[in-house]
Amino acid sequence: SALTLNIRVFEPGWSWSGGVRLGDADPGDLFVKVRHRNLQETLLVRVDLRTNSSGMVLVTLAHQPSAFSPYRVDNCTREALHVQQVKCVAQEDLIRPYSCLPYAWDEPGAAHLLQVSLPGARKLGTFSLDQVGKRVEVRPPARTGAGSTGGVSSPILVVVEA
Repeated sequence: SALTLNIRVFEPGWSWSGGVRLGDADPGDLFVKVRHRNLQETLLVRVDLRTNSSGMVLVTLAHQPSAFSPYRVDNCTREALHVQQVKCVAQEDLIRPYSCLPYAWDEPGAAHLLQVSLPGARKLGTFSLDQVGKRVEVRPPARTGAGSTGGVSSPILVVVEA
């Protein structure tokens, strides 16, 4: 069975990262997120895997500036977006209107699918960030509850670009 590498900052409040299966991972760089439970802070760590001539896996860890994250999710709407990797229910990021989020997967070994929702748990859809060039128009679910107009929201265009 393959070994799994999890990373944690050795200070109070930091959670363990998602697991990287060392035996299944392709050589090269991949990225993991380490989150602080209380400060809403996220640290991006670059994990470089190499196998030497004797078959030993060499792992190098380095802090990765968020400006060089593997993905960037832009919110060009007037509403906040909630994003999370599918099946990573406890790990959610909030993207404020007209801002962006440097992004890496919480569980690098799990499916690379991003679930996007609007406030009020109004799901917009699930998207693969690896399908570059894909354009999807989605119509947000209507708001319900006190203060809602019940009207139909404008469609939102989801574009995955390199």
